[in-house]
Amino acid sequence: EYFYNTGRALGKIHKLSKKYSPVHRRQSYFDKYNMEYINSLIPDTYAVLNGDCHDLPVVVSIPHSGTWLPEDIRAAMRSEAILASTDWYLPKLYAFLEKQGYTILINYVSRYAADVNRRPGSKHPRDARGVAVYDKTTGGTSLYEEPLLPDEIDRRIALYHAPYHAALRRAMDEKLARFGHVVLIDLHSFDRNIAPDVVLGTGRGTTAS
Repeated sequence: EYFYNTGRALGKIHKLSKKYSPVHRRQSYFDKYNMEYINSLIPDTYAVLNGDCHDLPVVVSIPHSGTWLPEDIRAAMRSEAILASTDWYLPKLYAFLEKQGYTILINYVSRYAADVNRRPGSKHPRDARGVAVYDKTTGGTSLYEEPLLPDEIDRRIALYHAPYHAALRRAMDEKLARFGHVVLIDLHSFDRNIAPDVVLGTGRGTTAS
């Protein structure tokens, strides 16, 4: 009786399967190298809030709150690597800015994939102070067993660094076109070793603050 009922069930499933039309077509080999397909595999790497709102000539950037780290990058890291210096919860802390009409860019990607608050820099990665893709943590400890190759650095810049800066450039250009000037505010947080409650960075004397 068991085999009889099992056979009947399998027969019905077979009939139903003939009527089934796949919702998603199977990806071909060449689809894997199609940017549209690649983008579908990668979550949004950043968000733009109030992109069409131009009440104020201000763009706010939150570059270091991202926590998403691609699995291939994580797998290449040392198992004991501690990914410090994430600016936790800044999007929540500054959520009120959206209601006030500020245009805001929020980066979702970990700085350990590519740091959008650094220049692309050298093909020979150093520590976190100098380049966008680095092989040491912000504390100076090594991240990888093997050195990062130039092709890997280029790949990360293209996927995680360049799109954020293109969006930032567009937002600033739109403000410039409307107001003739624009103020860029970078928001960060610091650890408890920083004494003041608020720190105004000057970029070594190169910024307005």
